[in-house]
Amino acid sequence: MLHELATNAAKYGALSVPSGRVEVRWQIAGAGDDPRIHFVWQERSGPRVRPPARQGFGSRLIQGTLQKVEMIYDPEGLRCAIKLKLRPQRHGQRREGSMAARAGRAAQRTNMPLQGQRILLVEDDPLTALQLQEALDSAGAEIAVATTLHEANELAGGNLAAAVLDLNLDGEMSHEVADRLIARKVPVVFATGYDATTILPEHLRAVPTLQKPIDTGALVQKLLELIAQR
Repeated sequence: MLHELATNAAKYGALSVPSGRVEVRWQIAGAGDDPRIHFVWQERSGPRVRPPARQGFGSRLIQGTLQKVEMIYDPEGLRCAIKLKLRPQRHGQRREGSMAARAGRAAQRTNMPLQGQRILLVEDDPLTALQLQEALDSAGAEIAVATTLHEANELAGGNLAAAVLDLNLDGEMSHEVADRLIARKVPVVFATGYDATTILPEHLRAVPTLQKPIDTGALVQKLLELIAQR
């Protein structure tokens, strides 16, 4: 997210001129079991801002992956305000960026092998969702993103070539979504940081499972295999 904001600022925004600057502020708000990070990116003293005629890939990733994003195209400077649920850092996240990059390069070499295939991506961790979405997009897929069990159930009835499901969605298991998709003969891949054999019901243990942090090249290949077998 920060990479995309900084790249856009350097190309078109406040960081593209010597007088420009960026102010970044964040704080933790809320108490108990539901703390939130409030993050604000504010550009100042740069070129006059105009709303874009179309959304670029970075903007689509940020707004499609994160639920609470406010992009304000103030003529005096872009303002991006984001609220994120605070959760523990997951082991191995630092490796995922390079994996997504490798998957993107591999997809380009194979001429976007998932071109035109609509993939349901169910993932509640913003960083993981962003990286998986980038890899699938680079492979040519059309992506429907859900971050909650309710959203996943709503999207599960659509026209889908395959689905990638995080097993644990903030304490809710995605088993029922998998059952709905499998009943419709939609191939499913589970993504999890847990030992799948201990948390999957017996009837779902044959479903392909990839361990987090996800090797996105392996994910694209697995989706291709499953779609070909469908």
